[in-house]
Amino acid sequence: MEVHPVKLVWQLQRVMSDREIRYSAELRRRLELVLGDETPSEAQLSRMVRARPERLTMRTLEGLCEVLACEPGDLLTRPRTRQETTMSTYESPEELAEAIGLQYDPGSEDIIPGFPSEADWGWNASGLGTGPDQDGGRWLVTFARARADAAEGHLIGYEVDGRHQRTGRCVLIRSPWTAERDQTELHRAIREGWWEPNGLSTLHDLDARLIR
Repeated sequence: MEVHPVKLVWQLQRVMSDREIRYSAELRRRLELVLGDETPSEAQLSRMVRARPERLTMRTLEGLCEVLACEPGDLLTRPRTRQETTMSTYESPEELAEAIGLQYDPGSEDIIPGFPSEADWGWNASGLGTGPDQDGGRWLVTFARARADAAEGHLIGYEVDGRHQRTGRCVLIRSPWTAERDQTELHRAIREGWWEPNGLSTLHDLDARLIR
């Protein structure tokens, strides 16, 4: 049987957010009090906040745990298996539509398929934990509602292939989902740097657990 190594998930952004530390500069100031000359440079720490580091010294890990009052297991976690994910996956938009009680239009030459109202976050989201190898796949995240002025709907994701074509599979990320919450979380994602406003993630991992 072929064994694939588990790629641990780097949770520094989430831990910082939980402790209301918004910027890497603030984290570095705290680390300097603990690590002194061993503190990573501003550029190194910025990259460490934005993406999983390929190299991490034990001393830096100890410093992060001390200033963030956390354990190593809070910063490095095992990816959830498909059975562990709290999100529901559907093999077609029609199945998802039936589950959330919205009408889905399969589209035509003149009509783009979709729900009555959709507000996209953008293409190329990843890390939702439903990919065949637990890499999360690639998804178009969107806020689906019965109508554009509806205050409440559902945050969903369409699976897309390398050409940004929908495969048919969908995931229900959060439900219910309000218009106010949608704007708050989208702006927070951009502000905290774990989602790019042009929809092309440079973080390679839009972890749905970051969405509150």
